[in-house]
Amino acid sequence: MRTAPLLRLCARPGPSYRQGQRPEPGVREYFYYLDLHGRLFLDDAKVKNFSTCYRDVAFLSSFFGRLQPNRSGRFEARFPFVWRCGGERNFLRCADVPAVFTELLPAEAVPTEVAPIVGQPTKVAPNVGHPIEVAPNVGHPIEVAPNVGHPIEVAPTAGPPTEVAPNVGPPTEVAPIVGQPTEAVPTDPQPGARLALCGAGAALAVPFEPAALALLPESGRLYHPAPARLGGAGLLRSALAQELSASLAFGDGPEEPPTHLRWRGREIRLSRGGEVLAAVRAERARVEAARRREEEEGVLK
Repeated sequence: MRTAPLLRLCARPGPSYRQGQRPEPGVREYFYYLDLHGRLFLDDAKVKNFSTCYRDVAFLSSFFGRLQPNRSGRFEARFPFVWRCGGERNFLRCADVPAVFTELLPAEAVPTEVAPIVGQPTKVAPNVGHPIEVAPNVGHPIEVAPNVGHPIEVAPTAGPPTEVAPNVGPPTEVAPIVGQPTEAVPTDPQPGARLALCGAGAALAVPFEPAALALLPESGRLYHPAPARLGGAGLLRSALAQELSASLAFGDGPEEPPTHLRWRGREIRLSRGGEVLAAVRAERARVEAARRREEEEGVLK
């Protein structure tokens, strides 16, 4: 067995870098690390304890909003993603994937156009107890809009109203009960929940797709679709994963992936996350290929 190449590989030091280094005129390089909880740290090759954690929402939104796969030819194996900002290269390495969902954001309920504001008369849904706009003479009967509670002129007999006068009391089908939403109002009081990325809150979030959640059997970690430039799959940080895991149902048995998620009073069938899990494995394969290529080039040198 030829051991010389292997010995040279083992003896070869890891990539050397330092914060703010200038590999060429007009270019500075910085290095970062993303942990499993979605926290961003400065990554110094000489200092192994991560003490600088970034929490500024504007910075995090810019960083992860412009992050791309690292194909610069520099540190591709160790730092598979990079954010270019002017004359800076900001390299990122990850404990898992570069997209970590840190928070589930509920969306505000927004009334639809067909649900009028309660108490305001409209042409399509008159307020119960008040004449519609085509009946300007309030309190006096007219031929085209009978006053509610009084007979129209074609009923000369004073007293009980004629059959053509609607029965005062319960509203008709076209006059909804005041204070009750129409069928057009969604039953979900907070539609459109979103998942926040890497601590950036609402400044950087994607729509939550409950059916697309996927559990990776190799690690037991929970993933959700993420932007393609971030690899297509994002990890749910442990606290968020535990929160949702309580609502997972394992219809095929505890040893198999979950089959349903109980979400807001409904049971949603999971899609098994084929595309999401494929994206996770593809990204890992890309990083591994870059590492092997770097090692081979180092042995050949």
